[in-house]
Order: sequence, then structure tokens, then C-alpha cells
Amino acid sequence: MRAAVDAAEKTGSPAPGLLEVALLSNRLHTSPALMGFDMCDPRIVRTMGILLTIYEAASDRKRSKKASEWDKANPELKKILDRARRGVSGAEPKSVGPGEVTVNIPKRSREL
Repeated sequence: MRAAVDAAEKTGSPAPGLLEVALLSNRLHTSPALMGFDMCDPRIVRTMGILLTIYEAASDRKRSKKASEWDKANPELKKILDRARRGVSGAEPKSVGPGEVTVNIPKRSREL
């Protein structure tokens, strides 16, 4: 989710793949299914919706003349952006810095 905020706020920051598909689908008025995505999978639909909401909120905030006024006018979107910046999500691990990778290695069973 942090990548969606970065894509909106930082020039040259790459957008996540599902965000790119969602943006193209919006711009071309087509379904992501035409690009090979299973729109019956609720995980894909939900993730695209969340990424698009975060990206649009961050873009609107960046375009506003005063960020503090935008924050006051859009308290719910501000909360969403703050959570995305911190990397707080039930399904995603915290974001790491550039050039860092997180690896989760499952514990090996002693029975083997």
C-alpha cells in the first residue's frame, strides 16, 4: 500500500502492477478481465480498489494548495493515507526501505 502513496507523491516512483492495471482500466473504461485478471477473485478486486483509493487520495492531496486544509476536509482519507504510509494492513507486512528485502523462512519440523 505504501507503493501506491509513493507512486502518487514521488516522481519516478514505480506503481504496483495491480495499481497500473486499475488506472488503465479506469482511463480506458474497460474491465481488468480484458488484461487477463480474474475479476471473480475478491482478493484482486479488493486490492485494486484499495490501491486506487489510496493513489487517488494521495494525488488529490498533492494537488491541493494546502495539505492541512485538505486533511481537515477529508479526515477519513487522511486516516487511510496515514495507514498506507506506515504500512499498517491486516494482509501485508510492513514496508521496507529501498534495497531491502524481507524473507520469511518457515521453521523446519523436527520429525523429518
